[in-house]
Amino acid sequence: MELDEIKNSWNELNQRLEKTEVLNKRLINEMLNTRHQSAKDKLMRFEVAFLILCIVFSGFVMTLFFTGVYSVSMVILMEAVFILCGIWQVYKIYLLNRMQIDTCSTTELLQKAIRYKVLTRMRTVVGLIAIIPILVLFVLFNKGLHNTAEMTGFIVGAGVGLSIGLLLFFKKMKDIDSLIKSYKDLKDFDNE
Repeated sequence: MELDEIKNSWNELNQRLEKTEVLNKRLINEMLNTRHQSAKDKLMRFEVAFLILCIVFSGFVMTLFFTGVYSVSMVILMEAVFILCGIWQVYKIYLLNRMQIDTCSTTELLQKAIRYKVLTRMRTVVGLIAIIPILVLFVLFNKGLHNTAEMTGFIVGAGVGLSIGLLLFFKKMKDIDSLIKSYKDLKDFDNE
């Protein structure tokens, strides 16, 4: 009789353990999915906000042209910059939208996130290199920047803008690293 009771108790404990293990796996998977979604949502909000800024600044430049503040060459330069930046933002939003946890394997998600990170770094390097000729053209096309006070204001403004841009870049890189880490954790969990 005791042996049967021990067997029954053992089987009952085994069943409870299996149910608990399934529940734990489901909870861990949901936690990893939530962390992934949170990191991805932060990046998406960032990209959409910059797309909106590109559109707003493009409209602002046109307003300054029609009020006579900027010349045609100045407007062409600034509009080209904002249109290229807007196209780049749309492409990055497209890349983020392709990171679907329900349709991609964890390996594909990890590859896409790493590609997104590389493209983000590449854009920053290219942007920092391209900003020098753009600022030179800005000064050449803008006739109002030829006195000391306006040139000082321009340099201070460009420095502040560059500083804010670099701070946002490093914050964004942390979010990208968080997304990559969530994919790595998900991959490790799937391999178990």
